[in-house]
Amino acid sequence: MNSSAKTFAGVLAGLLITLGGASAASIPAARANKIIAEFEKRYPTIKISYHAVPFNSYNETLGARFAQGDVDIFDIDQPQSASYAVRGWEADLTAAFANQRALIDPPALQESTINGKLLNLPYQIGTTFLYYNKKVLQQIGVAFPSNKAGEIPTWEWVEATARKAVAAKATAYGVTCCGLPATGCVC
Repeated sequence: MNSSAKTFAGVLAGLLITLGGASAASIPAARANKIIAEFEKRYPTIKISYHAVPFNSYNETLGARFAQGDVDIFDIDQPQSASYAVRGWEADLTAAFANQRALIDPPALQESTINGKLLNLPYQIGTTFLYYNKKVLQQIGVAFPSNKAGEIPTWEWVEATARKAVAAKATAYGVTCCGLPATGCVC
């Protein structure tokens, strides 16, 4: 067991951790229970209670549980991080994970850091993607978006292109956005 694991186990010894998950779909109960069983086997003085909550009621449920003091660790929808931080729901993890920061993907680390403090640990990355109709873009005289890292289209580009396409009657809808299980936009 490395020193970080020993410190972790020592800090949490004898605790019941209430873990909240954003949806049963992201971590199915069978998988969560298997992970928890392995963790509890490795750290027998720590018990975990896992509660999966449907995504559409997660923020409301999480708020109620925080008001009751009934949550220790929770799954975070990354775009909500700033609002959670303002409410005081996230602890400063900067010092606790100082040695592991180099192991975290830099863009994910940036999204998990607010005002210089590491407030959550990224463990999954959501992908937003853009499909576009080449014929429509050619018809309205807009160059295809770059596929090079760091040159992705901005939402301002998407909006301006969509408005131009609708104004030119090249399409009835400039942008169509989809929901779960992935987020994608069709321009």
